[in-house]
Amino acid sequence: MMTVLILSSMLIVGLGAADILNKSLQITKISQRSGIAYLAAETGAERLLYMAKNNLLTESYFESNCPNDYVDLDTSTCDTNKKHYINPPDYYYKVKYSKDPATGFHVFTSIGYNSNTRRSIEARYAR
Repeated sequence: MMTVLILSSMLIVGLGAADILNKSLQITKISQRSGIAYLAAETGAERLLYMAKNNLLTESYFESNCPNDYVDLDTSTCDTNKKHYINPPDYYYKVKYSKDPATGFHVFTSIGYNSNTRRSIEARYAR
C-alpha cells in the first residue's frame, strides 16, 4: 500500500513537471515568433526612414489617394494586399499610411508578421 502511494506521488510530480516544461516551450516559441515579427516591422520602418530621407516617398500621392490605407513602397501606390517579403513565405511587413491632421505629420505604420504573430512600429515625420 505504501509503495502505491509513493509511486502515485512520483507520477503526479512527474506529470506536473512535464506540464511546466510544455508550457515553457510554448512561451519560448511565441517569444521567438514575436521577435521575428518585430524585426520585420523594424525593417519596414528603416526602409521608410531611408526613403523619406532620400525623397523617395510620394506623400502627396498617398495623402490624396490612400488615406488610412496600406501602400506599396516598391511602386508608391495604394495596395491593401501588398506584402514586402523578407524571407518568403515566413515573415514579411506591410506599411500603412495616414496623416495626423492635428500636427500635419505623415504617419507610416510598419506591421511585421510571422506565423500568427504581428508587431508594429510607427514612424512620424513632417516635411
